[in-house]
Amino acid sequence: MSDLASYIQQVNRAVLNQDAITLKECLTINPARPQGEIRSKFPEPSDFDLYQTPERFGDVIKNYLKLMKVVYIEKSLQGAFDCFNELVLSLLRAADKHTNWINVPVLNSCGELMSVYKVKEMNDPEDLAIFEFQDIEMDMNEQMKVKRSGLETLSITIHKGFTTCLNDKNPDLRNSKRVDVYYFLAILIRIYFKLGKLDLAKSVQKTLNDTRLELPNMRSSISNKKHSIMYLYYSGLMYLDNGEYVKSEIELNKAMDILGDYQSKKNKQTQQIMMLLLPLKLYNCGKLPVKSFWLRYPNLRVMYRDNIFKAIREGNLAKFNECMEKFQTILLTNHLYVLIEKLRMYCQLSLVKKTYNIVNEFKPNTYIIALSAFHLAFEFSQYNKNNETQFDFANNHSYNTSLDEIECILANLIASKKVRGYISHGNRCIVFAKDGNAFPKLSQS
Repeated sequence: MSDLASYIQQVNRAVLNQDAITLKECLTINPARPQGEIRSKFPEPSDFDLYQTPERFGDVIKNYLKLMKVVYIEKSLQGAFDCFNELVLSLLRAADKHTNWINVPVLNSCGELMSVYKVKEMNDPEDLAIFEFQDIEMDMNEQMKVKRSGLETLSITIHKGFTTCLNDKNPDLRNSKRVDVYYFLAILIRIYFKLGKLDLAKSVQKTLNDTRLELPNMRSSISNKKHSIMYLYYSGLMYLDNGEYVKSEIELNKAMDILGDYQSKKNKQTQQIMMLLLPLKLYNCGKLPVKSFWLRYPNLRVMYRDNIFKAIREGNLAKFNECMEKFQTILLTNHLYVLIEKLRMYCQLSLVKKTYNIVNEFKPNTYIIALSAFHLAFEFSQYNKNNETQFDFANNHSYNTSLDEIECILANLIASKKVRGYISHGNRCIVFAKDGNAFPKLSQS
């Protein structure tokens, strides 16, 4: 294929015969040698050259040959990215008229476009802070004035791929472009997270959830498994940000189920998901992992078992506060700070249990306990410095927490069904359930 006419004929035949592999080879940025250099020297095709080319594929051919010239003659990374982006957009426009046989060259071109962006970033990293993200409500004149980052440009193109797949109305899923919707969905949401545009990520999530069209099974192919896991992870993060902790746990559990097919090869990915799931399971139903779990994930063991969860089990408020400060950056980066702060309630619950048991050691079967006992316990847990000298903490310590605050904490534990009983405000005491079940199992609360 040493001349332009032969190349155009090959593209035409591939489209007419729905030959996805041949079309992919005709549009790749890295064709077999010496085809790249040969194609870079083709003249720009005229309308006459393209008169037999199927609808919309004329622009695809023109943009591809421009890309070859930029890559092999001009050798410009920025130029290659810009030309490749135009190629992918023209290919997506052409794909509207075809069934899912076109997905193979489309996905290959999108993957190569992202590779070009990564290489460009390695050589000349973008500072995303200097770019203004384009508002979709801007008019055309305003849009032209906005300087886009390469990542935003990529997001617009991938979004076009997502809508092209999702909006394919073909009722037969086997022939619909929707079979690869998770590919675009996962990449698009990941880009939006990197851009810090979580509102756009949530909008895409809602679009998928609202569709009435049949979607592919997440386990239907290796590609779907891979990208479904990525999507479910980010979906779990979005629900986590919204405070929808049960939905977040459901999404992440789905991701773990799919990961189970090849878990040994995805240890890092599993660890990232479990970082979110562990506190979610504790918050939602009071569950902690078995001991053998920590052997597989030493990094999680340090943060959770040896610090945060240990503080919660011991009812050690001082240690809990220390953990919140020590792991602040990790928690904020992984959208966990608010959730872990909500686990403070479990730390308080452990302290209340411990105080209840201590009182009952001295006075068995006691179910009415003065609030002052819990007042002392909370102060000691937060401010005791383990002084070696004689120090009467109860009498000599200057209290930082009021009795009303302790009453509110206990009231919240009762309201959330972590504690069974009621508070007598007038008598400044708490009356626990007499039936020996003052602290129901967390999964029942």
